[in-house]
Amino acid sequence: MFEKYQPPRTYGSSGGALSLTGLESMSAAEKTARIIAVANDMAASIIYIAKQAEAGNLTNSQIIPIYNFIDSILGLERSQTKSLMRELDKQGSRIALMEKQHSRDIEELTKCAMETITQMKVRIAQLEKNSTA
Repeated sequence: MFEKYQPPRTYGSSGGALSLTGLESMSAAEKTARIIAVANDMAASIIYIAKQAEAGNLTNSQIIPIYNFIDSILGLERSQTKSLMRELDKQGSRIALMEKQHSRDIEELTKCAMETITQMKVRIAQLEKNSTA
C-alpha cells in the first residue's frame, strides 16, 4: 500500500503525530521518512480497528471517529476533484477561444496574402505593359 518505512538511526521508537515535531529543521529525506511512517501508522491503525470491529471487539458507535475521519478525507478528495474539473473546464474554454482566434488570424493572413498577390500581379502587368511600350 505505502512505501516500506526504514527508520533512520536517530528517530527512536516513538511514532504518531509526535514524530512530526521539528519538521522545520529536517532534511527532505527525513521529512519524507517521517510522513511515510505516519501514513503507514494510519493505514495500519485503520486496518486494525476494522478487524477488531469485525471480530466484535468494537461497536459501531466506538468507531464513529474513524468513519468521520475517512469521510473528511473523502470530502476533501471530492472537493479537490471538483476544483480540478472546474479548472479543466476553464482551460478547455480558453483553448476553444484561442483556436477560434487562431482560425480568424489565419483567415485574415490568407486574405492579406491574396490581396498582396493580386496587387503584385496588377503591378507586374503594369510594368510589362510599360516595358513593351
